[in-house]
Amino acid sequence: MGAGTKIDHIQVSYSNDDSYEWFGGTVNCKYLIAYKGWDDDFDTDNGFSGKVQFGFSLRDSRIADKSQSNGFESDNNAGGSAAEPLTKATFSNTTDNTKPSFSSSFFKEATNGNHIFDDWAAMKLSDLASIIAAGLKDATLSADFTGLSGFDVVNYVGCFSGTNDSWASGWTNFDPENTQY
Repeated sequence: MGAGTKIDHIQVSYSNDDSYEWFGGTVNCKYLIAYKGWDDDFDTDNGFSGKVQFGFSLRDSRIADKSQSNGFESDNNAGGSAAEPLTKATFSNTTDNTKPSFSSSFFKEATNGNHIFDDWAAMKLSDLASIIAAGLKDATLSADFTGLSGFDVVNYVGCFSGTNDSWASGWTNFDPENTQY
């Protein structure tokens, strides 16, 4: 998919592998939620050079893989070589809530952005207000978009601007196991 492709407002819950993984391409994504996945929350490789803004991940240590699960993983390719195209993902305004037994961020190459990486104990959060409050730890910090293009320029770090931030309202479900569909 090319840079003209936009993906937004997606929630992946209880994935049995990576919640999101990009194998190359330049697709741009916004408003992504990785909820209680098993492996990596956001994984980029094989030359992915797209942009992701407003991403939130919440991990449950009771169901996550304890071997190599990460909030973020970025490889150039499976062999770890410097073959082109190089993976150059750019993340901005992300909040990663990962249990301390995991490496909360694992990058083989540096990635730019405005992030909150935090090691938190497993949380039982089932309502949107609690989720937003969990994502606000450092929302008072200033974001820096110097040299970045293609992002909504905001004045906060992390995925939520405050308790009234409503981008996750009306479409998310933080209790899918007990929801009557």
